[in-house]
Amino acid sequence: MKRYDNYLSSGQSSPLAASAASVSPNQYPGLNSYISPYLITDIMEEIVNVITDSGLSLDGTDRTQLSAAISLIAGGGTTYNIQTGNFTASFGTSYLCDVEGGAITATLPASPGAGDDGKSIEFVKSDPALGGNTLTLGRNGETIMDSAADMDIEASDGENITIKAIWDDTANTWKIAVG
Repeated sequence: MKRYDNYLSSGQSSPLAASAASVSPNQYPGLNSYISPYLITDIMEEIVNVITDSGLSLDGTDRTQLSAAISLIAGGGTTYNIQTGNFTASFGTSYLCDVEGGAITATLPASPGAGDDGKSIEFVKSDPALGGNTLTLGRNGETIMDSAADMDIEASDGENITIKAIWDDTANTWKIAVG
């Protein structure tokens, strides 16, 4: 991807420069400068390259693929491990659970202890086809929200829902935050 520094070192004019005539100060609240169409074109080309290089298709409707590509480009942001089948989760990891092809069970880590207190795992349940398949958080011998049962995240809970499992060693249970 062409970086801003590359424009400066190449002698090209800054892609972030704006003229007072083209942009009003309040047009983009929270931004101090205008992003030029050239930079946006470079970003979009990079998205296409990441999707193609990853072996993903470009059908224009698959939110899962676009989210994965954007996460890869963002570098330094959250990178999601894409899961399409059952797996065992690890602390400090973010998972994009694509249940389009069927239900998935994400087994939480076994025997978390005091050293894991406050550590979390993030899950995003995605179902681009809205097939209604379930993401199950497998408790792996521990409790989830003080319940000795696995937790099902169903279609009625919403699509593209984010769930964070946080180990609470004091209460000896997984706490769940939904966003």
